[in-house]
Amino acid sequence: MSYNNVLVENFQDGNKPVTQISLPQYGIPELDEAAINVYQQAGVRVIPIQGLLPGVYQMGALNCLTSEKRK
Repeated sequence: MSYNNVLVENFQDGNKPVTQISLPQYGIPELDEAAINVYQQAGVRVIPIQGLLPGVYQMGALNCLTSEKRK
């Protein structure tokens, strides 16, 4: 399990630059919430993504399911 395995999006919201991540959640509330808090404290907008724990057992997770997204 890794809370660094995220999909990162960088874009403008009006004149404001935004960094937004899709963050995997693994069903361990204490760790899931701590990861969200760390990213939010760094000024990152967080979208929690549920249901990725089974993929971890197959040696893949969010980053393995995605590619770069550019706007």
